[in-house]
Parts: sequence; C-alpha cells; structure tokens
Amino acid sequence: MTLPVPTDVSLEIRWTTLQSKIGAVCHLLRSQGSITFKRVGERRVWRLRFFETHPSGRRVQRSIHIGTDAELVRRVRFLLGLYRGEFAREAAALASLAGAFGRLVPAAGSHKMGQGYGPRRTFA
Repeated sequence: MTLPVPTDVSLEIRWTTLQSKIGAVCHLLRSQGSITFKRVGERRVWRLRFFETHPSGRRVQRSIHIGTDAELVRRVRFLLGLYRGEFAREAAALASLAGAFGRLVPAAGSHKMGQGYGPRRTFA
C-alpha cells in the first residue's frame, strides 16, 4: 500500500494551519517543547509536545499534531529554531542591560552597618 503524496496546495494549507496553532503558543515554545513521534502501525506520526500552566497552577501537557509529512516536520523544527533564537537574543540583550544597570547603581549593602539608615543606628 502506498500513501498518496500530498500536492503542494494541500501541504501549504496544512502548513498554514500548523503555523497558526504554533503561533498561538509561541510564548511557551521559546523555552520548552519538543517534536516527538508515535508509531501508528508502520507509520511515524509526528507531534509537537509542550506544557501549559493553568491559572490554578496545574501543568498540563499539550500536543499539536504535525502528521507524517517530513517536509512539515522540517518546517516546524525550523520555526522552533527561530522562536528559540529570538528568545536567546532577547535574553542576551537583557543580560547586557542588567550588567550596565549594575555598573550604574552602587552595590546594595556597601555601606557600613550602624551608620546611616538601618536597625543598628544609635541615637545619643
């Protein structure tokens, strides 16, 4: 039995659907999530797995069905790389900003205890 090869149009329609589903949870996928497969008979069915935290604090594992098409798997991997690369650039920018801020503000606790403000201040 041979599987029908998807036409370019059907592949693009499925890709558009996947992009919108993944885009809705991109804030979660910047720091977590993976592409896994599950065997269904002789086929590998791919999916994107990640965790979502409910307002109650409970974590729930979610998945987005990718399918059996290797091209869709490749595109999802690429999209995840873009999200995570963007996150890494943002984190690096924030780290350098924090370093610059740290150089501008004197270190907390650099004053001597007993002088100025604090619980050990004595009055004569």
